[in-house]
Amino acid sequence: MNAIALLLMQFDRNWNHNWESLQSVLKDVTPDEATFQGPCYAAEEREANMPPPGSILGQLVHIHWCNLHYANVIRLRPQKEIADPPQPPVMSLQQTIDALHGSHDALRAEVAKLTEADLAGACGHGAKTLAEFLASCLRHEIWHAGQIALARRLYRHRQLQQA
Repeated sequence: MNAIALLLMQFDRNWNHNWESLQSVLKDVTPDEATFQGPCYAAEEREANMPPPGSILGQLVHIHWCNLHYANVIRLRPQKEIADPPQPPVMSLQQTIDALHGSHDALRAEVAKLTEADLAGACGHGAKTLAEFLASCLRHEIWHAGQIALARRLYRHRQLQQA
């Protein structure tokens, strides 16, 4: 299996592996749970038209936006200055999950266009090589899956304390 195939496999697993994936941590999440903000984020400033910082919905919007940005970085490499994509509109939980799935697929599609030789090339965005950049994209997505899992645990714990 070549490096591109391995990267694509990891993008797929980040989205739909039975555990340790975005799909697994989002299983049966409710709109109330998605907007819950853990107390450790209470002092964080909330941006206009954005979900509460640290909330599951906030994590999803962030990953979605980053996927759009990362796809641009890949498309426009080795350009160093790349304009940020527009801020996503306010969406429901399901709309946000659907948008995230779409941006994940768009990013994956950009990776699928690459060749092995491309991986050693420069891409800007603070990474030495495109391979290094793609590794950070994968880590970033799964990092937020872990944060979502923690947010769900905090939500359940809050529910238990109120009972």
